[in-house]
Amino acid sequence: MREKFSSRREILREEPKIETQEEKEKREIEMIEKSPLFYQEKKDLVLSYLNEKPASWIDVSERYKQTEKNEDEILNQLELKRDEIRKILDKTGFVYEVEKFKIKERTMYNAGYNFIIARNSEDLSRLKRGLKRGDTKEIGLSIGYPETAVEAFINKKVLDYNKLPKEESKRLIKEKTSKFLDFRLSKNNWQEELNLVRRQQKLIEKKFPNFYKQITKYGLDKIIEKRLDLIEKLQKPSDKLKNLLNLIDESVFPENPLPVKIVKEIKSKYEERIPSAQHYFDEDNEKGKMLNEHYQVNEKINEEHYKLDDLAEISIHEVRHRVQHTLSIELFTRDNFKKFEEKYPSLKLLKEKLPEELSPNDFDACVVENLSSFLRKNSVSLSEISENIIDKNAEDVFKNIEILSKEKGFARIKYIKGLIFEICEKNLSQKKKI
Repeated sequence: MREKFSSRREILREEPKIETQEEKEKREIEMIEKSPLFYQEKKDLVLSYLNEKPASWIDVSERYKQTEKNEDEILNQLELKRDEIRKILDKTGFVYEVEKFKIKERTMYNAGYNFIIARNSEDLSRLKRGLKRGDTKEIGLSIGYPETAVEAFINKKVLDYNKLPKEESKRLIKEKTSKFLDFRLSKNNWQEELNLVRRQQKLIEKKFPNFYKQITKYGLDKIIEKRLDLIEKLQKPSDKLKNLLNLIDESVFPENPLPVKIVKEIKSKYEERIPSAQHYFDEDNEKGKMLNEHYQVNEKINEEHYKLDDLAEISIHEVRHRVQHTLSIELFTRDNFKKFEEKYPSLKLLKEKLPEELSPNDFDACVVENLSSFLRKNSVSLSEISENIIDKNAEDVFKNIEILSKEKGFARIKYIKGLIFEICEKNLSQKKKI
């Protein structure tokens, strides 16, 4: 009987589960996904993990004032991040080296850790050697850039993003491919280089769909940021504003961007306010449709000085107006602000700062504009704002700000204490718009 019982127990005993390669990959990618790195750096690590990039070069750092009283706390937090990243790299089979740094920048310090990461010692040594020598070609090839793109960068034969065919540029933004593009394209081989980027994009989308969604939602859009650099070089504020409106409108409405016209004058419905731009359309009362819809830029803004950030705020404000007329979303109102104030008490100050005579649509656009300005001041890119703020419901705007605050490491909105409200007051006093 004993032998029978023993053999039955042997039969019932479960065999130890063997992890498949697919399960192992998924588990290890989830570790990278949950690491305290930015999404672009996470993407680079995933591509290295999949042997699509020989090596990666990333840093974990903070900039703070030299008079900062909490310097020890900042440095301790950086050490904790460093240790967490080390554990993840050890568990996922990477080889790496870490270097501590602290650089003085005028009144600021930039402190943290540089990581050189690869799948094998040979690739690690190659990147390390390139960085030590300042060898642009070796660095570029080591981090997985196509040789044609590296050579074009060295020989100054890169393709300006504004020279891409218009349909290709729209496709890059619409398909989110631009969020996977980390290098400058070459004039002669840009199609082949984009094919490589698209292949890597599809690989991540197929193997790790959840991680793909995060990259495409919160990752930096290189095309948009490069276009922003080109806009800043324009001379006239009206030309800058026209191009910014084009850029942001295309980001929010990639399938149907509106034309932008520079006009000699825009009439304001508010006294003593000079609109810099407006979302314009003629109403068809019989069919209930908008006709001749476009954006207008006031040529008179060339008589004043505008920073690029000021013009970006104006553009966000006007594109939000298009959102209001095009999409069915919950807007910010003085009434629904009560529920947001319970969680974010300082928002009450914003509501009090905005003039009572503002229409419901102008009130909503002002709120979105100023929240976006706050995010820009905390290193959130224009592409991230376009995707997560401008066309979202009031409730979702705050949810996305919470997510971005964790990703970027800035203070949660309930602690910002008046920053966005000072911006709002500045906008109104300078008679920019509304």
